[in-house]
Amino acid sequence: MDTKKKFNLAMFFLALTFYMMIDTTYHRALGDYILEFFGLKSWTGTFGTYSGFHLTILYFGILFFICLYFYRKYSDQVENITSLKKFIAFVLLVTLMAIMSTSSAKFIKSRSDGLKSIAYVSEDNELEYRSIDKELTTFSAYFTLENYSDVKQKFHVSIDSPWSRKENIPPIDIYNLEGEPANFSLEGKEEKTFQINLDDYVIKGGRKYENGGFKGDIDELMLYNAYEKIYLKEGKFFHLKIRE
Repeated sequence: MDTKKKFNLAMFFLALTFYMMIDTTYHRALGDYILEFFGLKSWTGTFGTYSGFHLTILYFGILFFICLYFYRKYSDQVENITSLKKFIAFVLLVTLMAIMSTSSAKFIKSRSDGLKSIAYVSEDNELEYRSIDKELTTFSAYFTLENYSDVKQKFHVSIDSPWSRKENIPPIDIYNLEGEPANFSLEGKEEKTFQINLDDYVIKGGRKYENGGFKGDIDELMLYNAYEKIYLKEGKFFHLKIRE
């Protein structure tokens, strides 16, 4: 193998190991999945919580610097390629990997069964409510969901958070005015923002305040129907696996 091919190979693996450490909108760092496939933890926290120190950076960081060593070694031996061109080639490789992984994530989502085909568009959400003597006086929530499949999905929604579960606070359940779990739906390939208020819905559960309230983002949504229940988290494209 000549020097130029060795240089190209070193650059490819340099870009690959770099991309393995990057979280994206559509998936965790790809290195996480590789480590977990081999039974290794990707984070120092409890397995599956993705908290603590990101071990993927440690493992793939070592590989990255090994690739960087060979990249520099062969880079000095390659002629007629400026530093700018090398940098552009590296950026293009990382960009191509991002496009491929993003397309793959969307394809997997579109082929997922049932409610798993729904994504939480977390950039557009808010929850605000106030209670007096533990009775709700105002409530406003909106959140955006997108159905990546071609099949219409019907479901109920609850608003939840890991902090509420830790303190044994029940999720905020959304009921219709008849007292039954409110029905929501998404057509195939549809994105929709749902707005919740006390005029159209009945709210049960959640933290009760003697005199106070809350305003902030909606951390998690629980979608459920007669067949399944999934958790969607702000900033995560795929559903969560939560032990209850």
